[in-house]
Amino acid sequence: MAKQATNQSTSGAFAFSLSFAGLIASFVVLVMGGARQSSYWDAGLSVGMAAIFAVAITFALISVFENKRLAMIVLSVLGILVGLSMGSLGLAVVGCIAGALIAHFVFWIHYQQYRDALPTYLTAEEVLWHYTYLVICVLIFLFLIAPILIVIPLSFNAEPYFTFTEKMLSLDPTGFSTRWYDLLLTFGMNAPDAPRDSSWWADAWNNAAWIRATKNSLIIGFFATILATGLGTLAALGLSKSDMPWRRPIMAILISPMIVP
Repeated sequence: MAKQATNQSTSGAFAFSLSFAGLIASFVVLVMGGARQSSYWDAGLSVGMAAIFAVAITFALISVFENKRLAMIVLSVLGILVGLSMGSLGLAVVGCIAGALIAHFVFWIHYQQYRDALPTYLTAEEVLWHYTYLVICVLIFLFLIAPILIVIPLSFNAEPYFTFTEKMLSLDPTGFSTRWYDLLLTFGMNAPDAPRDSSWWADAWNNAAWIRATKNSLIIGFFATILATGLGTLAALGLSKSDMPWRRPIMAILISPMIVP
């Protein structure tokens, strides 16, 4: 009886791992552009192929490997080889990271390692809500931080286009440049294409406009910090009292800048 129960538990975990992997892959493909296909048939085909591929990878990892670290290494190497076969060093790096994360995720799900950091008395529904809440928080954070994560790499683009070029995606050094920072720092002193005898740091140091802007930023930042700290402390003391009138609307107004990109 004990052996039969163990086999049923193992098969149940195996079926759950395969189903969950297929569901996640389908959702990712749908979000990343599967629904933008020319027809519902193409979209459904893309989602279905992704689910089948994810199930196959999960089945192979669980069946072949017993060591998570070895599975991560093997899948990372495969990701590198796939990226290099497509002629892109950037895709090779992405494939390496993706392979390690996929292997880690499969073992994390199959062997229920997601329960290790949680109390043992939690039900399946409570565990599901816990991780659903974490996913929602991560998605909100990514929504807020995504513009910065996109703009910063694009600021080093060597081409006059606000998009990721093929050289940038392949991590070609010639695709990256500080030309836009050079033009910004030399604005008002030299023409954009004029040769410069000194470095852009020296140009910025000798630029009266930049020196004045730096002083203004330091002065404004200093007094803004003092003012914000004082008002914030007074607001925290007042809002800590439950009998303060209009407590909830005031708190909502004060924390609103934290949720506005």
